[in-house]
Amino acid sequence: MGVLLWWCSRQNYLLFHAVVEIGSVVVACLMGFLALSIPKGERNPLACGIGALYLAVAAVDVLHTLAFKGMGVFTGFSANLSTQLWILARILESAGLLAVILFHSRRPFFPAFSTVLLLLSTAGLAEVFNGRFPDCYLPETGLTFFKIFAEWGISAVLVLSAVIVLRSENPVLRPFRRALAASLFLTVASEMSFTLYTDVYGAMNMLGHLFKAASFYVLLVGVVRKSLENPLFTVYLPVLHGQQEFLKGLSGPSFLLDARGLVVLSNRDVPSGTPLEEALPEGLRRQAEEWLQEVKNEKEVLRREISFDGTDLLVTVRGLKDLEGKFSGAAFVSLDLTEQRETTARVRFLSSIVENSLNESYVLDPHTLRFEYANRGALEALGLTPGEILGRTLLDIAPNLTLEQLLERIDPICSGRQETVSFVEQHRKSDGGLYEVFLRLQGFGEGADRKIVAMGLDVSRRVRTLSTLRETNAMLAQLFENAPVGMFYCDKEGRVLKVNRAALRMFGYRKDEVLKKTVEEILVPEADREISLGHWKTLFGEGRSILLEATRRKKDGSSLPIRVIGVPVFVKGEAKGACLLYVDLTAEREARKATERLNRLLEAQVREERRVWEETIKVLARATELRDPYTAG
Repeated sequence: MGVLLWWCSRQNYLLFHAVVEIGSVVVACLMGFLALSIPKGERNPLACGIGALYLAVAAVDVLHTLAFKGMGVFTGFSANLSTQLWILARILESAGLLAVILFHSRRPFFPAFSTVLLLLSTAGLAEVFNGRFPDCYLPETGLTFFKIFAEWGISAVLVLSAVIVLRSENPVLRPFRRALAASLFLTVASEMSFTLYTDVYGAMNMLGHLFKAASFYVLLVGVVRKSLENPLFTVYLPVLHGQQEFLKGLSGPSFLLDARGLVVLSNRDVPSGTPLEEALPEGLRRQAEEWLQEVKNEKEVLRREISFDGTDLLVTVRGLKDLEGKFSGAAFVSLDLTEQRETTARVRFLSSIVENSLNESYVLDPHTLRFEYANRGALEALGLTPGEILGRTLLDIAPNLTLEQLLERIDPICSGRQETVSFVEQHRKSDGGLYEVFLRLQGFGEGADRKIVAMGLDVSRRVRTLSTLRETNAMLAQLFENAPVGMFYCDKEGRVLKVNRAALRMFGYRKDEVLKKTVEEILVPEADREISLGHWKTLFGEGRSILLEATRRKKDGSSLPIRVIGVPVFVKGEAKGACLLYVDLTAEREARKATERLNRLLEAQVREERRVWEETIKVLARATELRDPYTAG
């Protein structure tokens, strides 16, 4: 065909031009009439937009053909008129194609687009025939700067449209991407040819017309005819536009097929137009062909459960029909039952955990407040059977809870202000015994299916433990406060955190004068501070207690002899602080001095008495000697 048209252009260029342009107009009109003849409910918005556009382009192209140099229809006009009409048609075509590609899926696109197209076409023709449209061809100089610049601008818009088409994942555009892109690039080639000619009968002008005819033909065959031949693209595809994400969410390979078994949509990386047997693993191809044949033969839905490559699949094949009841495609959907069965087993496992949990679990109706479920842990704690608990409310097992309190606590959950509400309440067993329970209420579900789940933890032992702990802490606090020796509790930096009354009396301070200050600041004489700081290393670095006697400074500046006992406090192996005990040695030292004085007096008295006894013995000894006749001289 191309060779024949080239030969025709060599013999009679006017005949060639008329044949090409009239052929393009016929193709454009066919696109418009075919696209717009489809019933409104079945229209493909892309095909309809292209059809309306090319009807307007065809009208301008008819005038361009009649105005071509040598036709003699519009007397008084030069070749400039035909070129102006050509530029007007191409501006409408390029801008209209970009608008259709970008906005065809918006509503109401078609009425608005048709109206704007009619107004722009009419205004453009009025500008051309009134002489206000810029000159495009001057017989003396050839193509004007505006004509060349316009062709480059039109080409840029067409290339942009082609890039958008090729990168689009829109389900409506995707089946026509190749045809649209090919048509757009052929139009670009046509426009580039029309920037190079100097003679309206020249070779580049002829080549440009051939490219234009080819672009129109590709649009007719690749977009309009395809959407008419396969009703899937006009009936089902717009509906399935919103189902693309649904297909992607299916666990097994799933496809939407046309009447020939070619893929239109899928949840796998399978290009549109791929035969189903190529899209499936080899082991499933033969079965898939048989299933498709069955749904074609009037079997509406086919379901099969199969095992393939270690995976269990549930396959559903449903035939699709057009408005006349003819087979137009099929939906091939598969679900991975392996995952589903694992999920079911996991749900059963979790349900078993809830049922057999030692904690109490309840499900309540938020409107009636009645129990709809209670697990084994709840039944055993209350001493009730499943039949006895169902129909009761939380008020029946919590004697200290009033209806007003319960409604107040569940209101934030029912209104959506809070996800959970927690509180401690007493539950009553079937034998009348009470025990403490920590309850956490949480809402699940939406609308009429919304329930309140209550999780209960028996904290009676914990409550008793906490009560005992509080009593022990109170007792220890009293012991600390009322101890007869001075006591300081310090952190790791030696700052005083707690101090008892005996210590305050011992050193003459008020409590606010001591807290948050270091022991060295308030008690240790300046000469002894280095030694005192070294004691902290013994306490915290070595973890050993200290026992020493030293002199400390009172508030009034006087010295006080004391005995210091330091004990480090460790929690989970980490030093938290130290407890320092101070014993006033004043009385002890005075008693020691008095004892020493008494000892000295006693020793002196003993020495004196010994001397007297020794003198007495000597006197007695002499007297004895004088009386003895044998020793007397």
